[in-house]
Amino acid sequence: MIDFSKKLDVNELNHRYVKMEIVLNEKKIRVHEIKKVKNGVQVSIKSSDSGNIAMLSRDGETITFGFEECERVLLGLRG
Repeated sequence: MIDFSKKLDVNELNHRYVKMEIVLNEKKIRVHEIKKVKNGVQVSIKSSDSGNIAMLSRDGETITFGFEECERVLLGLRG
């Protein structure tokens, strides 16, 4: 169960969403790590099939999210 009353930061995002299964392009993938970067956070994902780790990206560019945006996106992709 997620406690939405806690302050949202990179540690809380990792606590809430690491190992959560999401669906991208009809494939099940797990959130591997959420990492703090200069302008927000980036999400690495791990393929259930191959075990390969990659960053969430759009058009070949790694996506940098704000904390709240990251949470909205991950909740929207839940498997």
